[in-house]
Amino acid sequence: MARKKKKKNQKRFSKKTDWESFEKYIDRLFNWAYVSKTNRYDRKSQKKVELPKHIITKENTKKGYVSQVKQYCKWVYSKKGETNLRYFKKKWYDEYLKENFMDKGHEKTSVSSIYTQIAALTKFENILEAKWQHEKGETVQFGIIADKRVRGNLKENEIYRNIEDMKKSRPIWDDDTFLNIENQLSGENKKLWRFLGTTGMRLESALLFQKKDIQEDHFHIEHGKAGKRSDVHLLNPSLMNNGIEGMNNYVSSVTRYIQQFSNDYFNYKQERRIFDGFKKEITVDGNTMEVNKKISTIKSDFEKAVREAGSNLGIRNITPHSARKYYCNSVYSFLNNVDGTEVDDYLCSNREKYESSYRKELSRINKKRKHPRNYDHKTKSVVPLITFEKVLNYFTHEEKAALMSSIESSHHRLSIMAFYVNRVVSKKLQGANTWKK
Repeated sequence: MARKKKKKNQKRFSKKTDWESFEKYIDRLFNWAYVSKTNRYDRKSQKKVELPKHIITKENTKKGYVSQVKQYCKWVYSKKGETNLRYFKKKWYDEYLKENFMDKGHEKTSVSSIYTQIAALTKFENILEAKWQHEKGETVQFGIIADKRVRGNLKENEIYRNIEDMKKSRPIWDDDTFLNIENQLSGENKKLWRFLGTTGMRLESALLFQKKDIQEDHFHIEHGKAGKRSDVHLLNPSLMNNGIEGMNNYVSSVTRYIQQFSNDYFNYKQERRIFDGFKKEITVDGNTMEVNKKISTIKSDFEKAVREAGSNLGIRNITPHSARKYYCNSVYSFLNNVDGTEVDDYLCSNREKYESSYRKELSRINKKRKHPRNYDHKTKSVVPLITFEKVLNYFTHEEKAALMSSIESSHHRLSIMAFYVNRVVSKKLQGANTWKK
């Protein structure tokens, strides 16, 4: 009687694989899925082009996803000793969340970062499956994370990303409140608060801001959210010159302001961080603290100072992000009071910076309407938007102001502005039949 062949043990990735090799493998997978300069908008059909699930088209999105995937994979590597993505277990992510989120408490970890990581790991699964199909010609389903189950568990535990997350930092909609808080601060805290209110930068970006990032007519953000690079062209008019009446005067005043700011740090080396003067050196047990830990300490000190300043004035929920919201609202209010022709001229003269965002936003608006805004009821056809000028015709002056404020703060969409600016102008809800004040 013939002996039954023993089933071969499944070949596992060697446990000796070091983290550095595993990390490089993750980088290669994301680089394979990244396609730059892809046109996501079809002007002929006036629709967004649907791409395969594994494709990534934005550099900052790729960087953010890579960071989130590595964070979880590093935990699996250290806790489970596994480096073969085929053998990742879905239940491990539940353990990871419990250890890094549930047990520590909500205040230690951002709810938004958890949902971002879930999206990153889901995208990672799509990349792995597409890569396998491309190389092996086979369909394989990876089980790194159970997306729907994890989201369901988070909701059951009342842990979900909602409007309240965005309301934790108080929006400042008047100059007096902002200046009163500034007067409660001193030294570097005072300078940093003013800088955040002037440029709308995130605190993390401001702490990494270097002398070389001060350009001739704008501030460059090299270390933005998820690694995104951007520029601040429109600075806060309330803190620069209250007498500005038109866009052209405003733009010229931006140049003057940046020149004055640059002169304040004339002796700084190009690579030196502007706001590194909180503590020249921070030492722990006689050793100089690492740069990242030092920034974390500076951030904590400033956040505490801002909270105390708000408490002294009887104002709750004041955070560094409140200064960013003040910036957005100030720019929005200013643009609303500038002549529409001036705004259009400025947008068209900087079309490379603004056109893509305006087209995408119009596409988002049109999806929620029975007929697109650029629909001609007489001819019963969609009007082609060949030029940027034609695109602008389908936005109200108030919407242009809100979207410009959104773009300057690197959001690039109108929906989030409800949490940043005081949109007092009456507008019709997209897709609704009622008017909202």
